[in-house]
Order: sequence, then C-alpha cells, then structure tokens
Amino acid sequence: DIPRVPSEAEMELTAPGDEAACVALSLQAFTQDRFHSDPEVPDWAADRVRAAWVRNDLNGRADACFVVRADGAVAGFNLCLLDGNEAIIDLIAVDISQRQQGFGTWLVTGAVDFYSGRAETMRVGTQADNAPSLALYRGAGFTEARRQETVHWINADAAPADGARGS
Repeated sequence: DIPRVPSEAEMELTAPGDEAACVALSLQAFTQDRFHSDPEVPDWAADRVRAAWVRNDLNGRADACFVVRADGAVAGFNLCLLDGNEAIIDLIAVDISQRQQGFGTWLVTGAVDFYSGRAETMRVGTQADNAPSLALYRGAGFTEARRQETVHWINADAAPADGARGS
C-alpha cells in the first residue's frame, strides 16, 4: 500500500501544464547528481541535460509520469519507462522543501503498484554514494543487482555565449 502522506497531498499522472514545474524542480533537486559531480561537466551543461531529460520524458519518452501535489503545487515527480517486461524509474525528484514527508516513498510505491501486472521487474539507477536514494529504494524492497561506471562527454562549443547556467 502507498504510505500515508499529508492529507492535502495527492499523487496523479502529470497534466499538460506540469512541464515547467517539473523542470524547475529538477534543476533545484539535482545538484549532486552524476553530471554535477563530474568535474569535467560544467554546471550549465548538467542543468541542460537534466532539463532536456525531464522534457523528453514528459513529452512522450516515458510510459508514465507521476506527480505529487502539495497545496496544489508539484512537490515531486517520478518519470517511468517500460522496456518489454521491465519498468524503469527513469528520473525521480522531490522538492527540497518537501523532503522527509514520505513523498519519495509514495512515488516509488505508486509506480510499483501501477506496473504490477504489467511488468515482471522494476529497475532504477542511482549513484553508489547517494545514501538517501539507496535508503529509499532498499526500503521499497529493491536490491542491488549490479554496479556500473558512467563517463560523460560534453561539447564545450555548446556553452551559452555569456557562460551562464541555463536550461
């Protein structure tokens, strides 16, 4: 069952007007992710990658996109893919000001429930040093299956003319 969260909160599939809120949430929530942690990837590039990732998922790449709303505003999202019989949590985030209220657990267990009967397994990737994410997934019954190394290449010629970070 989905954990109890504040009574004013609701979880639902994303609506057409949620893109800007989800992109903004991703830019404030992901500052220690694998892109921002890579000293060779400038922050502006990491922000662009994350914003494009969210937009792509919301505009058809994802199979299902969930949001949690608190007081009517997007407090978190979970963007999921379906690859054959495997569901994938592609990108999940909870607003920094809304953390520790059960929204992340709610988004994960909601996706597990959604894919029950549609997928045989569910996969997610996170950094080995991301203790909060590891605790979230382990608490939801996930177990580590493998570790992998990721390398990045960013086209420096694509930098904004003014050097500013942006999406």
